[in-house]
Amino acid sequence: NIHCRFGTSHLINATVISGEKIQCKTPSHPFGIVPFVLSSEETDVISNDAVFEFYKPPQIISVYPNSGPNHGNTPVKVHGNFFRSTTEYLCHFGGISVQGEFLTVGSIVCPSPQATTLGDDVVELTITDRGANFTQESVSFSYVQPPTLTSLSPIHVFFEGGDSIAVMGHGFNSTEEVWCRFSPIASASGFANVIKMRANTV
Repeated sequence: NIHCRFGTSHLINATVISGEKIQCKTPSHPFGIVPFVLSSEETDVISNDAVFEFYKPPQIISVYPNSGPNHGNTPVKVHGNFFRSTTEYLCHFGGISVQGEFLTVGSIVCPSPQATTLGDDVVELTITDRGANFTQESVSFSYVQPPTLTSLSPIHVFFEGGDSIAVMGHGFNSTEEVWCRFSPIASASGFANVIKMRANTV
């Protein structure tokens, strides 16, 4: 019989897959890099020059933004703990997976994929590391139809600025921060109702 030992763990029976491959199940172990040893009944030690790393699983705390248009491609920043620069992450928006990009130990960014439905929808966002281990936490991400602009009132004001402009259209979301742009300069806007927002000219 062949056995595996991870650091200070007890001996674990290995499963022989082929003449060139065996399989060992990892035990619970404190995180960190530990020696990995193979042994058999005939030989005390087959190999003792390998190492194995136990690491803390990533955690999700929040995402920003938590919604985006259903055509996708919204950069979604995932805030959490224990992200690693050496690990490949997959972000799962419901049943659709996209590649995540490491930013810091506390964040990664994921581009939202295109929604599977045309209307508004809410999906659960989870993360896997190396495509295997799911985060225990998940957060909701909402797909919304992109807003459309139909008209402005008034369409001309004095150049000094400070006038309120009514922007008419559809699909405005009062739970999101929205900006109006007049030439190169942006101004934070407020809402009058779900299809009408007001902004100050600058």
